[in-house]
Formats: sequence, structure tokens, C-alpha cells
Amino acid sequence: MENYVPDRFSRRNVPLYDTHDFTAAAQATEIELFARTESANGKRVTNLIKANEVPQPGGFLIKIIKAVFLKSKQADIDNWLSNYRLSLKLGPGKTVLASGMLDYFPGGGGVAGAAATTATTTTLESWTNGIADPRATCLLPVEILMAGGEFFQVVLEGTSFTPSAAGVLRVYLDGFQDIGIRV
Repeated sequence: MENYVPDRFSRRNVPLYDTHDFTAAAQATEIELFARTESANGKRVTNLIKANEVPQPGGFLIKIIKAVFLKSKQADIDNWLSNYRLSLKLGPGKTVLASGMLDYFPGGGGVAGAAATTATTTTLESWTNGIADPRATCLLPVEILMAGGEFFQVVLEGTSFTPSAAGVLRVYLDGFQDIGIRV
């Protein structure tokens, strides 16, 4: 067993994140995020050490929730934003502490992107739900504190649709992580 200095923590500005890779197939009406670990799924997918928990001792103070689309078509982003609600649930009773339609939690502000046509008429597209400006996000009106070892999850609930192409939806819980200091 590891020994920690009582009531002393190192505060770090490191977001928690989890990723939903979607394909051109019907999406589930409920998608649970933060139920996987980095050791089992890799750093590209999540940075959680233990599924649905912040490491003990310590905690995590959530200041911002962001939903970011990567490698996604504009029509698919529009469907996600208008059809799915994001809810942050905390504790054994899965109390909802933050909830809103997915467009309420921008990763940087609105759908932005670029399209170009090459000389051979190949159209290249890249769209996201946020411009590269960290100020264009949803700052929570009340910060949410998750204690180390406390259950949490983010759930996307909505109306199923079939995306036109594969893409990525990544959800960030942005704030401060308190990590126990080892003796």
C-alpha cells in the first residue's frame, strides 16, 4: 500500500477526457463515457486510471465541460448537436449535476471548418464544433467537486441517427486535479 502525506495535495491543471469513435452506423440512444481506462484503451481514448473514478487520494474540480468533434462531417456534427443531451452524473445515486443539449458544451464555439476542392475535384473537409479559442467554451456557473474514488459518468442520451461517415466525439472535463503526495 502506498503512503501519502495526510491532507496534502499537488494541484494540476489537467483535463479528464474520454472519446467516442463513431462509424457510419446507427448510434445508440444512450452512450456512456468515462467507463474505460488508459491502460486498457490507450491515451488517444481516455486518460482515466480507473473507470468512472478520480484517483484517490485527491479529487477533481470541474470548471468547464467541452464536447469536441474531430474528423467529422458538418451534417453529422449538426445531428449530434441537435439530437443528444449530455449529462454529468455523480455519486452512487447518479445525481445529475450538469445537463444540457450537446451544443450547450462547445469545445471552442460553434461549428467551424474548411472545405477545399483539388484540381481533380476531390473535396476535402474538416469540421469541428469549436474555433481554436479557449474562451469560447461553457464555463459552469457553479464548479463541481468530485472526490477521489467517487463514482462519476457522462452520458449522452438522444435520438439515434446514422452518421454519413466515421468521426470522433471527445468530451473533456476541464479543471483542476488534486493528486495525493507520496511520502
